[in-house]
Amino acid sequence: MDVAALPYKIGQLVEGEWKEFRHSNRFFQDSSEDELSLKIGSGRPFELFLLLIKSVAEPASLLVVYHSPRIESEAARYQYSGLSIIELETFLHKYRAAFDRDSRADLWLVSEDGSVRIGWEKHDLIYVFGLLDLVQESLIELGFECGDSDLPFPHTHHYHAEFDIDFQAMLCEFDWQKSPLEPGDGD
Repeated sequence: MDVAALPYKIGQLVEGEWKEFRHSNRFFQDSSEDELSLKIGSGRPFELFLLLIKSVAEPASLLVVYHSPRIESEAARYQYSGLSIIELETFLHKYRAAFDRDSRADLWLVSEDGSVRIGWEKHDLIYVFGLLDLVQESLIELGFECGDSDLPFPHTHHYHAEFDIDFQAMLCEFDWQKSPLEPGDGD
């Protein structure tokens, strides 16, 4: 499937018309939370997320923050523990188009001890907690520049009917532990 030919996830206003937005390859050390993290923008967030998750020790937990359902699914946090990186990669490839082109959910991979968390959220930003030096070195080697996100304002988020079936199937993929959304989910 040619993902680039699908509808887009984030829109930006360019000369009075809404067009697809993709980030420049940049990272920024963010201290706005209780702990340091890296905030990363990438023109290819799926590929970067796949690369970064390889640094997480197995087994790991996958958390899907399903904050903006279009269908009769419940907005909630869906978590599944005990995944190998191979199982996670298989899941991500299966639902790539939905996560790459639709804004209704955020993905987080969490190490078993919680020391490493890697998230890909609806603004196509990737957040990394833990392993900051290693990830920062890798980003520099990949040609990323140091600098904050270039997310435009205003911008739009898109939720496409063609991905409804993917999100329904995804919620049946595992025996998820479901919990309510937390403050800030989907912001």
